[in-house]
Amino acid sequence: PTFLADQSFFGIFDDVSVGTNTYTDKQGLPWGLAIPESLKYPKEGVAIWNAYPLFNAWAESNGTEEQAWYEVQFASQGQIVE
Repeated sequence: PTFLADQSFFGIFDDVSVGTNTYTDKQGLPWGLAIPESLKYPKEGVAIWNAYPLFNAWAESNGTEEQAWYEVQFASQGQIVE
C-alpha cells in the first residue's frame, strides 16, 4: 500500500491483509483488479469466478498462473454481459 492507505482498516471485516499480502479476503482473492483491456462484466448476481473459471487459479497463484483469465474466450458463456 502507499503512504495514503489507512492501515487501521487492514484485518477487519473480510480483509486479511498482513505484511506485503494486502487487499485480499479470507480466500486470498483480491479486493480490486487492474485489467489491461476491457472486460465483459459478469451478469448481475454472478460471481467473477463463475463467469471466468480461471480467475481463482490466477488469484491464488498471486498472478503467476492463468494470466489471461479475463479474456472472453475463457468466459462461461451466458454468465457475462455481451
